[in-house]
Amino acid sequence: MPASEAFLFVKKWMGSEYFEIGEKINIELCAGEAYQVKIELGGNELPLADKGMGSIQAMLLILRLACIIHKSKINSIKPIVLIEEPELNLHPALQSKLADLFLEVKQSGIKLIVETHSEYLIRQTQLLVKDNYFEIKPNDNPFCVLYFDMQEQWKMNYREDGKFIEEFGTGFFDETRKIVKKMM
Repeated sequence: MPASEAFLFVKKWMGSEYFEIGEKINIELCAGEAYQVKIELGGNELPLADKGMGSIQAMLLILRLACIIHKSKINSIKPIVLIEEPELNLHPALQSKLADLFLEVKQSGIKLIVETHSEYLIRQTQLLVKDNYFEIKPNDNPFCVLYFDMQEQWKMNYREDGKFIEEFGTGFFDETRKIVKKMM
């Protein structure tokens, strides 16, 4: 990925269609020791630090992934990237967009291992499997979900319609139903 492709990757994912951080990023070196990151939005420029924790975390993830993709293309390497709880501080609608981001990164040849507690992220993978026919041959499903509870773990296999064959353990997908049932 040439530097211009990395820039377009960052611009796409930080934009209004995805993580809604801003339209452009400006990174300035300060006294050779630190960087100041500014975001342009609607003709205004403000420090990334003023955007909030969700925007900061999403922007750091986007920048890191762009760098990894760029370096993997230059060096012809295929790294495995570990990402822990990328959904922290993100609005639920943005949590689901992480699945779209990870799909694009996977399609660039990077393998990801993502640890998450986000139902929205998992549900979006199900929709992507269904909409892209990932479980219909000759397609390969880029997603694999392993569920861990206190005692054991198991693989969650997708059906063609995106639903899982196996059941999640208690306290994940069933939690919303439990709460709504108590409200009735």
